[in-house]
Amino acid sequence: MSAPDRIRLVCTDLDGTLLNERGAIGPLTHGALTEAARGGVPVVCVTGRPLRDALSVCRDISTDGLVVCSNGAVVAEVATGKPLRCQGFSRRRARTVLARLRARLPGVVLGVDTLRGLFLERGFETLVPDCWQHACVPDAAEVPIPGDGVLKILAVHPDLPGPSLARALIHPGDGVLATCSTPYFLEVAPTGVDKGRPCTGWPTTTRYGPPLSPQSATCPTTCRCCARLASPLRSPTPTRPYAGVPT
Repeated sequence: MSAPDRIRLVCTDLDGTLLNERGAIGPLTHGALTEAARGGVPVVCVTGRPLRDALSVCRDISTDGLVVCSNGAVVAEVATGKPLRCQGFSRRRARTVLARLRARLPGVVLGVDTLRGLFLERGFETLVPDCWQHACVPDAAEVPIPGDGVLKILAVHPDLPGPSLARALIHPGDGVLATCSTPYFLEVAPTGVDKGRPCTGWPTTTRYGPPLSPQSATCPTTCRCCARLASPLRSPTPTRPYAGVPT
């Protein structure tokens, strides 16, 4: 393989991409990860999961290096859990957005994702199957937030799925980006925060070198996050219509 075509980095989503419907890695995916490790190709997991949950999965599947989580708001070291980059709402801005969402849709149940953990209002977990590990709070706007701020805001409603929530809660000019990692709830981040941004501009101080040119992906929020990826890794196919390894 010529140097320009050599795969230098693999970025992959977790749920529904690297992990199968049972939340595990299939044999083909395991083989591809093994081949990547053998070839010295870093594998970066890119996910909407909160930091603690993402770290747990990455360690379970033996990926090291970096993880991009909270829909791109956080880049952290897998080995140490140390955040290297954080971009979210300030506490004041988060309170403003939370109040706006609550006023626009009575009955909405809210939560905030922070470096300290995930905080969900009472009733959230009953509306979302297999809810992430979290602390239950009476009011997401009153969660004590230190300097890291709120990485993303979550919203769920007993009568509306995630895509319908976006239409009801988010208006032009709000200055936020709404995404749905699952059909059950809505995730709200500041404009400019997405899963792909960290992966296309790695600092030259990291072992990943200069920014890469991605090819394709599996969902809207990862549309810029994936370097060339194919299976087997030694035979790249730039036109492959997905960015995950088959399971």
